[in-house]
Amino acid sequence: TPKAATSGTVTVEVVTPPTVDLVVPADGALYTEGQQVTADYSCASPLGGSGLVACLGDRPDGEPIDTSLGVHEFTVVATERSDDATAVTHTYRVGTIRPDARIQRGTGPRRGNGVYNDLAAQTVTGAAPAGGQVTYFVSIQNDGTVLDSFTLRGQPGTSRFTIAYRSADNRPITGQVVAGTYTTDPISPGGLDWIRATVRVRSAGPIGGRLARTVTGRSVTTPSLFDTVRFTTSRSR
Repeated sequence: TPKAATSGTVTVEVVTPPTVDLVVPADGALYTEGQQVTADYSCASPLGGSGLVACLGDRPDGEPIDTSLGVHEFTVVATERSDDATAVTHTYRVGTIRPDARIQRGTGPRRGNGVYNDLAAQTVTGAAPAGGQVTYFVSIQNDGTVLDSFTLRGQPGTSRFTIAYRSADNRPITGQVVAGTYTTDPISPGGLDWIRATVRVRSAGPIGGRLARTVTGRSVTTPSLFDTVRFTTSRSR
C-alpha cells in the first residue's frame, strides 16, 4: 500500500505489502504418500493498507494438499486493492515410510524380508538345553523412499529364559530395547541396522518349556508405521 511521506519538496512513496502466514505445508516438511494434510494459511493487510481483496493458495485454506510421491511447491498470494501483492512459496516432500523388520537364528535363513506384520512369516524358533543359549539377529531395513530412523522395542526375558539385547557394535542395550527407547541412526533407503538377542535357558524351566518374544521396529518419522518379528525358544533337555 503506498503511503506518502513528504520531506521538503521530495515525496517518497513507501509501500507496505500485505502479509502471508503459511503454516501448512511447512517449508521443508516431509509427508507420507496419501497422508491427509490440509492447507493452513492466512493473509493480512497492514495497518493503513488499502484492504485485502484476495488470499489465494494452490489449494483453498482447509482443503487437502497434494501428497503424491515427489517434491512439491505450495504458493499463497495476498493481494490488496492497490494491487500490492505478496507471494510465499514453501517446498515439501512426499515419500514412502516403510520399516521392514527381519529375523534369523544364528546363521540360519532370514525371515520376514519384504513381509510386513505377518508374524506367521516372521517367526524363527530355537532350542537349547538348560544352561545353553540361542542367539537371534533382528535387522531393521528402510524399505521407504526417504531417510528415516527406527526405534526397536523387544519384550523382556523371564526367570526361566533370560534375554540380553546387544547392538551391532556389541553394546549392551537390553534396558533401552525393553523400554522401547533404543533408536537407530538415520538409515538411507535400502539401508539397515541390526541388534542381537541372546536367550539363555535356565534350569528352572521344565523340559519342553518355551518362551515367545517379539521385537518391533517403528518409524521415527511416522510412529504409526511399524513391523514386528518373533522368536520362540524352548528347553530341549
